[in-house]
Order: sequence, then structure tokens, then C-alpha cells
Amino acid sequence: MRLAVVFAVLAASFAAVPTLAGPPLRINFQNGSSATITKLYVRISGAKDWGTNRVPRGGLAPHGRQWVLLEDGADKCVTDLALTTDTGKTFGRQVNFCQSPNFTYHGD
Repeated sequence: MRLAVVFAVLAASFAAVPTLAGPPLRINFQNGSSATITKLYVRISGAKDWGTNRVPRGGLAPHGRQWVLLEDGADKCVTDLALTTDTGKTFGRQVNFCQSPNFTYHGD
């Protein structure tokens, strides 16, 4: 009986331990177009929530670059990317960052 109680307590304690998050996925995003990017969303592929706009206030200027961090994304390197420019153009694509953390938006 005591052994059963010990196993029950151990099983409950393991179930209550939160899963540790992995390291972030760091994406080197570059705007290689002539338009300012006003909205940029990146999520782990298949996730339901796009999260917040990753572009700083004022937009990402033509030929500008910035780092985008996806928490707990280093082992989940296939992402969905969506953006909008100040000209109203939209772009969306699934991007695999497993081999390289770099992405350049060219505009066309």
C-alpha cells in the first residue's frame, strides 16, 4: 500500500512539472524591397495565433533589417510568415529556417 502511495505521489509531481521551453528561433529578416513594411507576423507553422506585429513603430524601411525572435522556436524552425507594405501589398509564405536563419523580402 505504501509503495502505491509513493508511486501516486511521484506520478502527480511529474505531471505538475511544466515543460521547459526551448531556446528561441532567431530570424535575420531583411527588407530588400523599395517599400516600407508596416506589418510582419511570424509564427511556428500551424499555430493558430499570429501574435504581435514584429515591425517597429514607423515600419521597416526599404533595405532595413531586424532580428525576429520566436520563443521556444529553435527546434520548430518551419514557420508561417505574413507581411504588409505601405503600398498595400501583402505577402505570405511558409518558410523553413532549419538550414539558415536569414530571410530577405524582395517585394515581387
